[in-house]
Amino acid sequence: MSLSDSRWFKRLQGRMLHQRKVLHFRAPLEYGAPYLIDALRSKLPPLVWFELTDRETGDLVAQTNKLVEAFNRTVGQNIIDYGVTPLYIATILQRYDAIFDRYCFVYSGVEVVPGLMELFQQLVELGHQVVILGEMDLSGADVVPREELLLTPAEMLDLSGLVFQLSQQVVDSLQQKSLGVFETFWVEAHLQKGWSIPQQPCAVGRRLPRGYEIEIKPAFLLPMLLKKEKYLEALELAVDSLPEQVPGFLERAASRLILQGEHEQLFKTLQRLPEGFLSQEVVLRWRLEAAYLMNQQERLRTEVLDHLEQHAAPDLRALAANLWFFGAEDRFNAEVQRAVEQKRSALTVLAQAKAYRWQVQGLGDIQKYVDLLFEALRLAEQSNDLLMVIRVAVQLPYGLLLNNQLQEAMHWANWSMQFLNSLPFMNAVDRLFTVNVWYYTRILSGQFEGLEAALQEALRLSRATSEIMTFHLNCTWTEYCLIAGHPERALEYWLELWRNHNRHDKGRFAYYLVRLLVALGRDREAEKYAREALALNADAPAWKKRYAHLALALSLVRLNPEEALQHIHLVESPNPFKYTERVWVAAPLIKKILLERMGLPEDLEADPLETAYLRQLTLHERLEYVGSLNLLKDAGMEEAKPQDQLLIRTLGRTEIRLRGEVLDLSPKQVEIIVLLALHPQGLSGEQLLLELYGDEGSYGNLKALISRLRRTVPIQSQPYKLQLNYRADFQELFESIRQGRVDQVLELYGGRLLEQSRAPGIESLRQELERQLKSLIENTRDSEWVLRVAEKFEDDLEVWEHLAGIISRQSQHYAFVLAKVKRLREDWGVV
Repeated sequence: MSLSDSRWFKRLQGRMLHQRKVLHFRAPLEYGAPYLIDALRSKLPPLVWFELTDRETGDLVAQTNKLVEAFNRTVGQNIIDYGVTPLYIATILQRYDAIFDRYCFVYSGVEVVPGLMELFQQLVELGHQVVILGEMDLSGADVVPREELLLTPAEMLDLSGLVFQLSQQVVDSLQQKSLGVFETFWVEAHLQKGWSIPQQPCAVGRRLPRGYEIEIKPAFLLPMLLKKEKYLEALELAVDSLPEQVPGFLERAASRLILQGEHEQLFKTLQRLPEGFLSQEVVLRWRLEAAYLMNQQERLRTEVLDHLEQHAAPDLRALAANLWFFGAEDRFNAEVQRAVEQKRSALTVLAQAKAYRWQVQGLGDIQKYVDLLFEALRLAEQSNDLLMVIRVAVQLPYGLLLNNQLQEAMHWANWSMQFLNSLPFMNAVDRLFTVNVWYYTRILSGQFEGLEAALQEALRLSRATSEIMTFHLNCTWTEYCLIAGHPERALEYWLELWRNHNRHDKGRFAYYLVRLLVALGRDREAEKYAREALALNADAPAWKKRYAHLALALSLVRLNPEEALQHIHLVESPNPFKYTERVWVAAPLIKKILLERMGLPEDLEADPLETAYLRQLTLHERLEYVGSLNLLKDAGMEEAKPQDQLLIRTLGRTEIRLRGEVLDLSPKQVEIIVLLALHPQGLSGEQLLLELYGDEGSYGNLKALISRLRRTVPIQSQPYKLQLNYRADFQELFESIRQGRVDQVLELYGGRLLEQSRAPGIESLRQELERQLKSLIENTRDSEWVLRVAEKFEDDLEVWEHLAGIISRQSQHYAFVLAKVKRLREDWGVV
């Protein structure tokens, strides 16, 4: 007989099994709730049990990390990243609700902050169970008070008879000693029988009850914690008991904790070190790194700078230079140079690259900046510093773009994503930075498929994670809106920034705002913002003032070209900042447009390297800088690469563009264009009627449709065929499948072709496309690629089963894929 046969257990199990709200056992753990949960494991969904201690008090990220760790441990894979907020977790679970099992979330600890309680309520709404253990005061939960958990005398006697066969006299003694507290009775009864002390169930397995612990000497415990990579616990132990050992493992521990988003806990723990250890270089460096991530670096400024007066401390010096002297200051260059002379590490060389960028005098010098980034990456890889690898890798695509190497930037953005996905852990901010540069390179290369939804999702997550990340993602969203032809969709964000930021920031914001307004044809409004920015930046640093001149020049291209040219000359006047940012490209582009509009000859004194640089830019890159396709047309620059007159998009989203403008067409008109594109040799009226309607169509309706369509798109009769150049995504997809170009296939396939269409010709085309795509999938062993395609197929069991057969058990997606296959088999009734 066991605990689950006792009256006490049977009395309380109903509260657990039939609960539809957050259930709160408001009592110390020794009152028995952990034992009750453990005994009910077979009847409950899989447990996601996490526990918080005093060290996580008030730290929402550290608390959420404990939940993330427990969830990933339960599902067997790293599904959710570290360093996220409860809102992020709720979003992930809600988005993938159809494939996740139901879970029982068990929390034990000292407090529940509001963000966690909101998450618990959302989990219950999604059908999960939530159980809270502890004496904290909560609202909105169904409470089981400590009195209800107490063993009654009859229950003690019953439990004693079932498990221990103790005499009445002994049971009476245990009743007096325990006062009905389950754990006290349970432990003492075991001791009466001469059995070993029973362990209390907990989040990490089992442990000895409070008061019965066996103390392990810190010197023995610390190596075990480090071996298991329990870095926060190891650091806590060493700070309190073995401070002299902290510098020896702090590099790897601190790097991991920051990757996991636990910088606040790192800072608090290091602050407890004795005075003599606080000022050691490695300790001070990571205190400063953590303080910066908390936006509290000024707390350490005096201490760090005083230390640097007396010591070389190259890594600390490089970090301090980046935080306090970055930009066009001699102090920045001097500090970085001193650091890199003392030590060439990933951190010091990355700082050297940033310093050199402010000293670039000509386009030919940019390559050295890129070379320094590559050196920093190699040093990070050699030292196995994962944090620096990902941070340098994110910088590389921007450096390559500055060097006019778009294709290479795309390759490195892809590599960064692959490296990120190979890591077993990653905080949300570094993940979003990496994703952002990947989105950015795709936009500049015109690969828009699936980007809009992905960018919006990333923006939603960034708002719950990082303000600076929200800014960077909105910059990328703006480039997408400009290049994709929807500038109005990004406008509100920049108007909000304009209203709420200090005057020196308005110069930079004005350039973003003006591009959008010019693209919308609102030049007068753009001029107003630009003039205000220039006035407010009169005493700003030169590089910020340069943005304001650039914004005003762009706003005046059509209104006052002569004045616009004057501002361009001010932007291009000799200064050490000309090539520090990619925005410099806008100035020569705008100058070319102005000279063309004013009927003036080209600038004969232009730098030949600069002229060649501009000539190599893609249309999307040029459009990024000036915002308006019409301005590029005025200067004859819209044909930066061959452009098809008709662009047909049918995969995942439907869009027909004629010479860059989106056409407002009915579904049937879209189907006609697709069918004619599919048959470039043309279709007779009867053939087109059958392809469009089958046996149910009317020739009169077809002629009316084509007649209206001809007002926009040139169509020949007898046979019907398109009378202009065109490009169709489904044709490009067919060709990529034929050539086996899997990366291009993934970029092109945004979803099913015209999914709502029931036209026979379209359905036939859709089926053939998916047949060829599945054939390619079945012959591909790259599980990461297959996963990304499978997500677009959503509920195709064959595709997901193939993925389950090739994915590695070590993949972070392994559990996710198996759960998806299991759910699809259940939905389709497959045994």
